[in-house]
Amino acid sequence: MIDGIDWRMHRVDPHDIDAHLDPDTQTIRPWRFPRPETNSKVNFPVQFQAYQCDTDTYLESLREKLLGKENYPIKNYMSTFPKLRENASPGDIFEFLNEVTRYSSGFAVYCPPPHTMVPEHNGGQLYDRLPRHCREHWQYYDSAIRQALLGKHVGLDHSELVKPVAYERSGYQMLWRLAYIAGHPRLSENFVDPGLPRQKSSMDLMEYRAEWLTRLHLHYYQGTFLSD
Repeated sequence: MIDGIDWRMHRVDPHDIDAHLDPDTQTIRPWRFPRPETNSKVNFPVQFQAYQCDTDTYLESLREKLLGKENYPIKNYMSTFPKLRENASPGDIFEFLNEVTRYSSGFAVYCPPPHTMVPEHNGGQLYDRLPRHCREHWQYYDSAIRQALLGKHVGLDHSELVKPVAYERSGYQMLWRLAYIAGHPRLSENFVDPGLPRQKSSMDLMEYRAEWLTRLHLHYYQGTFLSD
């Protein structure tokens, strides 16, 4: 149990999120802070679809080169690559990026977990800790990611928001650009918090849910975990 600052949320260093994750739940531990309306002192973080994995476990999944070997043909990597939801919202894009990271690790292909992305370069903050093959074959993986993202079934051309990404010449830059377009708060100096989602009379429940999903991701990349 950790001591909190508010019952509604808990904050950690956004550059060190992994250090705060509980390996059993893949999110932060519950925190203590009084909640007057329920007379309780224990608060639990809301769980949502994000790639929340500690760094050591993730890097271990990349330990040896697999892509291109007999049991890991590159055509399989391309053909079963995750799909982006049609007319994707920013939250959908973040979910897609998380799924790409999770999926690619099964082929020992490094794709920066979104919470490790940085503005300076598309290799992310884990680049210097990567296994040797990830850096020695960087161009090979870069090309494979780009080809996979351009696959018709992935659906980049089904969303106006992300169509410009297809013009990037680098797979890693395409991932970075997707996160930037979705509003990743650590990639833009001009990030403006969109504020608390409000359901307007013209907005259906799924649209409202999508706005909340986006907000959960934005908070997460800033090191803020909302209570459930």
